[in-house]
Amino acid sequence: MNDICTDILELWGYITYAWELVIFLIALIIVIIYLIKFRKNINSDSIRGINKLVENGKYIQLLYTELNEINEELRYFLFQKKWKKRVVNQYNILFNSSLGRLLRKSLNKDFYISPSLSYSELIEKFNQSREFFKHAGRLSVPKEKGDLNYKVMLDGIALNWTIEQLIAYCTMASSRSTMIVGPAGNGKTNLLCNFVELASKSRNPCVFIEAKQIRGNCIEFFKERIKLPCFINFSVFLYIINFSLFIFRKNLYIIIDAVNENDDPSFIETLDSFSKISNKFGRIRSVYSCRSEFFEERFSKLFYVDPESIYIRNIPHVRFEYRAYEHLFRRYREYFNFKGTVSHNVKRQLYYSLILLRIFFEINKDTSSSVIELHSSLLFNEYIKKISRDQYKDFENILKKIVNVMVEQYSFNEIALEHIDMTEDEYDILKNIIDNNLILSRKISKNQKLLTEQNQDFLYFPFDELRDYCITRYVLLKCEESITNYDYFFELTREIVKKHLSPAEGLLKFGYFYFRSAEKFDACITILKEFEVPIQRNYYQRDRSTSFNCLGLSILFNCLSNLHLFEEKYLYMITKRYKADFWLLIERLLYNDLEGISPGVDVLFKIFPNNTLHELKLRLPNFNQNIQKTIHVIMTGLQTRKLSSTQVLPVHSIISFLNKVYAISIYEHITNQPSDKL
Repeated sequence: MNDICTDILELWGYITYAWELVIFLIALIIVIIYLIKFRKNINSDSIRGINKLVENGKYIQLLYTELNEINEELRYFLFQKKWKKRVVNQYNILFNSSLGRLLRKSLNKDFYISPSLSYSELIEKFNQSREFFKHAGRLSVPKEKGDLNYKVMLDGIALNWTIEQLIAYCTMASSRSTMIVGPAGNGKTNLLCNFVELASKSRNPCVFIEAKQIRGNCIEFFKERIKLPCFINFSVFLYIINFSLFIFRKNLYIIIDAVNENDDPSFIETLDSFSKISNKFGRIRSVYSCRSEFFEERFSKLFYVDPESIYIRNIPHVRFEYRAYEHLFRRYREYFNFKGTVSHNVKRQLYYSLILLRIFFEINKDTSSSVIELHSSLLFNEYIKKISRDQYKDFENILKKIVNVMVEQYSFNEIALEHIDMTEDEYDILKNIIDNNLILSRKISKNQKLLTEQNQDFLYFPFDELRDYCITRYVLLKCEESITNYDYFFELTREIVKKHLSPAEGLLKFGYFYFRSAEKFDACITILKEFEVPIQRNYYQRDRSTSFNCLGLSILFNCLSNLHLFEEKYLYMITKRYKADFWLLIERLLYNDLEGISPGVDVLFKIFPNNTLHELKLRLPNFNQNIQKTIHVIMTGLQTRKLSSTQVLPVHSIISFLNKVYAISIYEHITNQPSDKL
């Protein structure tokens, strides 16, 4: 009897074990099916969100062009461990050269690294190499080794740039979250849309969210977006997803675009919690984007807390390689069917802003006109007229009402929609404009402090220069209606400058262009005299490599080819006070001559006639390393350029300038002929 009981208990144990195994297998199959369905569902939602941006014209796939290294860095963020070997190979190739052999032989130092190292170990090794080459010029090398230290110093300058890029790749790949920070119109949305498409094709689940869509609590919105059943605990769900992703060697990517467009306090508070929760799981990775003007003020405290898991990638407004711009220009030309010609000077202005480039091609769609000169005020005027003519008849009146509220409230970043007096038809038109054009955008804020909570709509201009033009246009039209000799324009401008508000520089720039075109020179002189001091600008709002500190010089730069007498006197006076700007002016004029565009360096001889040329020499900096580098670039350009007959004069003006000011005879370097043939 005891044996029978024992056999029954053993059988029951086997059945129980088998049943537990069956339950485990069923649960595993359910998880697998759910994960597959989960990936398909959220990827479909994300692609639908991107397609909506495509329909609105905010993301045009055919126009997407890689203009900087951030695209490549995001690929490392996506492929992570798969691409680690690429980093190691790129680094080892640097020293698989004569320099590497010299280092191993002379200094007994080998820079070779193993692919088995982790990303943190790679970063440490790269930093050691960077420090080595940083101080390579002070190496103590025996005489019998020759000029090895000099070679290491020269090669190390180029190597350090590559090593820094490899460090950026490793930092991006090893981080759990990435925040993309950049100014308006810098292509952040296009960048993230392209990333979602690439991640989806790699069979990774992706959740793409526009921040302005999030209502209130960020975590609750995410649960709603992924359709998480209410009876499933959010943390348990993340553990299951993370484990499943680990088995399939995939990652869940959460992409939140333009966090600055959501001012809801609840969103900002819960975004921090959401980021911390997602960073706990190795297979859940996040990408955010934010305009640089808002990042330091609103989000830096959230994202600078844990630098090891959150990587801040700043993409300021910088100049890219000319061939990248040319490639982008060709794509725009084909997409908008533009068959006309564009001068180098116009291209240079368009390349400064991708939004300006887009507006230019929208205006010139299906045309074959030749564009020799370009003024952004005229371009914006045509763009507004085009929208009013082709799409929305009452658009100019709506725009006038919006700007009127901005000026009355001195609120230029955003205004509440409820403060604008509009009819239902006008509101419908405005809604369509927001969805389908570049001029205006909308964001929603939830007033939690009120007794009765409610959502509030805000309007803002995504492109600051276009906003400044609209404000200037409104103010000048108001002045002409009242015939007050433009007193209102100057009163408003003085108040805006006094309060350091953002439209100050744009008001003066567009106002000056209008007064100059209308030959109202007294108003021009007032602007130059009264607003000479630099206007305070956000660190990210100016291109530090090309922007003048002096506002007057920035305003006048595009007018230098046909200066009036009062402008020549102003420039002569202002160059005494802003020496750094003076050299930057000369540098830009030299490069203009090299490109064969106006204005050129011959402008200086108008400001400084022959009898004051010695003063020009005194004001210029000594022939230091920076100037030598600039002139070297100019000489190289002159050597390689096939000069047309129209470019002979600009080339001669460069040579004449360098001869007169620095007594440098470079003609023989350009043509291999004696300088007396000049």
